[in-house]
Amino acid sequence: SLPSQPNHTTQTRDLGLGIEYNTEIYTSADGSTAYFVASTEYPPEVNTEDKEDILQRVVDGMATYKDSEVISAEFSDFLGNKSIDFLIRVNEDGSIINLKGKAILIGQKLYMVYSGYEPRFYDDVAFNKFMTSFSVQ
Repeated sequence: SLPSQPNHTTQTRDLGLGIEYNTEIYTSADGSTAYFVASTEYPPEVNTEDKEDILQRVVDGMATYKDSEVISAEFSDFLGNKSIDFLIRVNEDGSIINLKGKAILIGQKLYMVYSGYEPRFYDDVAFNKFMTSFSVQ
């Protein structure tokens, strides 16, 4: 569960050739930690059969922002669905921010569940509570 009433935004992205898709993003914060839940419904034109490839591309894409690097990315299982657990370190103008969470691909739908925090403020109990509260309906 998110620690506070979430903010909601929708981003529309263009894959080219006139193919667009929307990402619904919910954000919430608790002190110095931000929490994110995002869902993307890929159009039928996007082949999602190679789930590991797509999940790895998603994580690698997150690490293209400014001075970022993937610290870890391990494939896992989420309720019988392919997922990837990740930790990305972002150097935001001299401040280090970690993005830690999970990307899950179920059919044509991608879910991203992660938190952003300065390493000194990381709270393992709060992170695990957030991650275990996520379910797909």
